[in-house]
Amino acid sequence: MFECAREHDRAVEIDGYPDRQDLDLDLLGLARETGVRISIGSDAHAATQLEFIEFGIAAARRAGILAERIINCMTADELLAWTGHLAGRRS
Repeated sequence: MFECAREHDRAVEIDGYPDRQDLDLDLLGLARETGVRISIGSDAHAATQLEFIEFGIAAARRAGILAERIINCMTADELLAWTGHLAGRRS
């Protein structure tokens, strides 16, 4: 899955919500090694749950994922260029 996402320049999500963390550190290490882009989300369903993004950030740091692979760290221009590129490919 990670290789397919990398080949198609898609991102996989680190879900910061404590009960819904699909990617453990082993899988995040594999994602890092594969070079896939990462999105970090809180999966918040209420304002008080927005703080769960910190769990996602901590997981990314523990897995050694570099900021340049995390779409949350992109500038607005970088994000627009990437999403515009994806919209043009339609795969």
